[in-house]
Order: sequence, then structure tokens, then C-alpha cells
Amino acid sequence: MEADEALVTIDNLHVVLPTTAGDVHAVRGVSLTIGRGEVLALVGESGSGKSVTAKTLLRLLPSASIRAGSIRFDGRLELTALKERQLQRVRGAEIGMVFQDPMTSLNPTMTLGAQLVEGLVRHRGLRRKAARQRACKLLAQAGLGQPERRLRQYPHELSGGMRQRAMIAMALACEPKLLIADEPTTALDVTVQAQMIALMQDLTAQTGASVLLITHDWGVVAAMARRVAVMYAGRIVEQGPVDDVYAAPRHPYTQGLLRAVPRLEAQGCASLTPIPGAPPSLLAPPAGCAFAARCPQAQPLCREAEPPPTELAPGHSAACWLLGPVAAQEAPLPASWAEPRYAPSCAPPQAKQPPASSPAFAAPAALPAAAAAGGLAEARLQLQAASAGEVDANG
Repeated sequence: MEADEALVTIDNLHVVLPTTAGDVHAVRGVSLTIGRGEVLALVGESGSGKSVTAKTLLRLLPSASIRAGSIRFDGRLELTALKERQLQRVRGAEIGMVFQDPMTSLNPTMTLGAQLVEGLVRHRGLRRKAARQRACKLLAQAGLGQPERRLRQYPHELSGGMRQRAMIAMALACEPKLLIADEPTTALDVTVQAQMIALMQDLTAQTGASVLLITHDWGVVAAMARRVAVMYAGRIVEQGPVDDVYAAPRHPYTQGLLRAVPRLEAQGCASLTPIPGAPPSLLAPPAGCAFAARCPQAQPLCREAEPPPTELAPGHSAACWLLGPVAAQEAPLPASWAEPRYAPSCAPPQAKQPPASSPAFAAPAALPAAAAAGGLAEARLQLQAASAGEVDANG
């Protein structure tokens, strides 16, 4: 990606979190770019460093120590070097964030209207009356019926889905250039998940904002993102276009994650294939590949040195020694891992293979319901009706 096309450029970022047990090396050499108007998904299991990476962009972890690396924003700001007063002008105005838990992210002592108006007055310089009118319009666009009434309500008077809609409206109120969405569909049922995805797609399309989507849900990735980066033990192990990574995952960890996605086409005695073992402690990260202890193909070199990213195709790379110098010595996969694109099934292999023209992970039926195109279309209709005041799509 050319420098002038990148809104955010993260280069060799290292973040350490001090604890009573010692320093946790939460982010270890992460490098990413987010293009203008692009949706980049950052996926991985809990504790992989996704949220720490996202919050470091806004310097929201006061105890965290940025040991190395840089974060360039909009080609003009080095976010790691900004003072607190400068950061306050960036937060909300240029970078908005939807936090992981809608139940606790809103101030319980302030009405929804007061919280929305505060940001508009501070960052956009609107008078309070104009800011309130703008807040009312934002809530209607977010699918909250009776927006005037919602402005007078406190967070505890709203359902989880309503709070998440309010959070998205607040994050996009000042039309930031970047929206960070940290697990925006967590703890929501699949119908509300589809509505949240449709809402974020529509509002970001209107504003032209880029999105950094933090999630562990591959269905949400399929529905929203153009590119995906897979994170494990504080490092990016694979990144590339979503279609390429779904169709041909190259890192063993990415293959394991996709293999563990439930499949509607699984038959009979089919079961999920978990990744054996557990992630390493980041109090003392391993010298080599962090996934080596869990990888069925690990070679001696994997335990001795960290693999550099290997370019596999334009925009698609993976950090695995098996794709480089030791590829010729690659060990065979175990039987349960031999078919990376599908969960095991009692059916013979030929009975469950898709047509040659079908991408391996493209079918919405093979992904969570939130990713289904029909579900998103229905969700948009509900949001449009709510915006018109016909219904309250409150989830």
C-alpha cells in the first residue's frame, strides 16, 4: 500500500504492560496499515493483543509502556509522541471508538443526550441547541425509535442492543477518519449482531471512515472486512485479503482457527477440531515462533528464532518458517488437520467438497448468521423503519 493511501501506519510496535508478576509483552513487533475508507479486521483468541493494539492508537492504557515502534496517522501525526492535550483533540474528533462492553461503556450518571451533546460541543464547536438536534438525528440514523425520548434516558434504561447503537452513534458523531470497533457484536443475539453490522457499514459508508474491526468472529469478518490480520501471542502471524485468507490460509494458526468454525454442512459424527495446547505466557515470550509448541508441523528452527513475514501473494503474507527456508522439510499434517478448509465429517471427502467455482469459506451458510447477506438486508430494513419512527429496533 502506498504511503499516501494509508490512513494509519503501525510499524514494529512493542507494548509492555507492567503487572505484579512482571512485564507482560502484550504487543511484539506489530506492523499494520489501514487504508483510507478500508475495513481491516484484527482477529485472534482472547489475550492475543488485539484490544491492546487498538487502545494504543488512542493511548488509552496509561500504565502501558510503548517500548518501540511508531504509529503514523493521516500522514501528519505520530500518535506515540503526542502530549495528552493533543490526544484529547484526536480522540473522538479524528478517531472514534466503540468499546467492547456496551453495558459499561456509557457514563451511568449522565443521560444519553448529555453524553452525545458533550462531544459535539467540544469537537465540532456547535451550540447546545444545534448539538442536540444533531444528536437526535444521529440516534434516528442508528435505528433508535423515539430519539427525543432516548436523549432524556439514562444508560440503565436501555437494552444492550440500544446501548450499542448509541455507542456507534457517539463514535461517529464527529465524523472521524478512523473508527475502532472493539468486539462490537459481543453479547448480542444474532439478529442484533446483523443490525449492528449493517449500521456500521451504512454509517461508515456515509462518512468515508476507515474501520479497525477487533473481533474473534469470522462471520463478522466475512460480512464487514476487506482485509484481515490474524494475531497470536502479541504478533501478526498472517494478513491479507479476506477472500484469500479464507480460501487458502497459510499459517498453521490461521488454519486451526478456521477449522474450528462450526459448519452447517457438517454431518453425522462431525465435531469441531480444537487447536491443542495453550498460548505461551507473555511474561516470558518464547525465543522462536510462539505457536511452535502447538503446531503439528513445527521444526527445530521454529523453536529457535522468530520467523519473518513471507510474501505469498500481493498483500498476503504469513510469518512461518515452513513457508521459507525449512519448507522442503515440512512435516505432514495430522489426519485431523489434513483438510484445512472444512471440519471433519463422517461423509466421504468427495461428498462434502464444494463445486470448484465456490470459494471454500464464501457460503454464508457456513458462517454465523450475522454474516448472511439476507440477514443484513433485513437488518437494514428494520433500521430504516426505526429511523422513520415506525418501529424501535431496540434489540
